[in-house]
Amino acid sequence: HRFESLLLMNGAILTHSANTNAQVYTLDLHVTKDLIVEPGATINVDGKGYSWGNGPGKGIDGINGGGGGYGGDGGNPGMGGSAYGSLTEPTDMGSGGGSTGGYPYSLGSPGGGAVKLHVARNLVVNGLISANGANVESCTYAGYTGGGGAGGAIWLTAGTLQGDGNITANGGSGILVCRGSSGGGGRIAIYYENTSFSGTISAYPGAGYLY
Repeated sequence: HRFESLLLMNGAILTHSANTNAQVYTLDLHVTKDLIVEPGATINVDGKGYSWGNGPGKGIDGINGGGGGYGGDGGNPGMGGSAYGSLTEPTDMGSGGGSTGGYPYSLGSPGGGAVKLHVARNLVVNGLISANGANVESCTYAGYTGGGGAGGAIWLTAGTLQGDGNITANGGSGILVCRGSSGGGGRIAIYYENTSFSGTISAYPGAGYLY
């Protein structure tokens, strides 16, 4: 999608559709002047990457499913998915976590989606740009649980990066009391000519069972 300028006001949410095995969606914007994300506005593709049990770094099904991988490995060695994709030009989605693999079922959660923004002049982020993996929602009655989804991709190019908002591609959390596996962190690459950005940038693994 191409725009001359784009203003996301308080309460606005810009996203892409959730991915399925049959269809791939990403958010790719080219803005010839300015893109402004005001406080309370979000570019948000949380949990819209690969679905549970899918993707190049998918978590393995088991008694407790492994976390999805992308920028880093998913939690639970031998079960967590492996890292993949480009460090400098991240365009992949986060992989989904594995399920318990049998009755009683607990599905893993999906990974984060993918955002690519090319802004010729000013990219002002006072709100949120987010591609987090989804958290696991529940344990089974037997105390088993699926794995969290990996964080997705954020690739930003701007003339000037400004603002004090948040840019995140964190992994989804497992449920610690059920030894739920964490999703690996995603990938963030930011290129600019000038910057006064004072906000936070993070691509951490989710909380939960890591080792």
